[in-house]
Amino acid sequence: MRGMELLAGLLRGLIALVGHVVAAIDWSALGRGRRRRRRLDRLERGEPVAVPGVLKDPELTGGRRQVGRLCLGDGPVMWQDKDKAVVFAPGPLALVTADESEIAFRSEDGRTELRLHPDEAPYVLKALR
Repeated sequence: MRGMELLAGLLRGLIALVGHVVAAIDWSALGRGRRRRRRLDRLERGEPVAVPGVLKDPELTGGRRQVGRLCLGDGPVMWQDKDKAVVFAPGPLALVTADESEIAFRSEDGRTELRLHPDEAPYVLKALR
């Protein structure tokens, strides 16, 4: 009988531990990572890709930060938000800040700011040249 109580206590403890581990996992980050890896594979193969980013530009976003996508492929780089897609040609961009989740670039005149994931930034910069 004592052995059954011990086994039941261990099982309850294991269930509680699994519950805490499952709750601690950032499931959305796992999904974003998979999508980013697929985009990186497509970029490596030279296929057209829409790279997510945040843009602040007086003409394209009214000077506010706006989430959208930079469409890379044949032809010019396009900035696409929920309403429109327009050619994006900011000229030379300089690195402003960087960490493991985001790299920010700013145009020479300081009017345009672009934020991207570090893994995708080299491909965007290459396409903008």
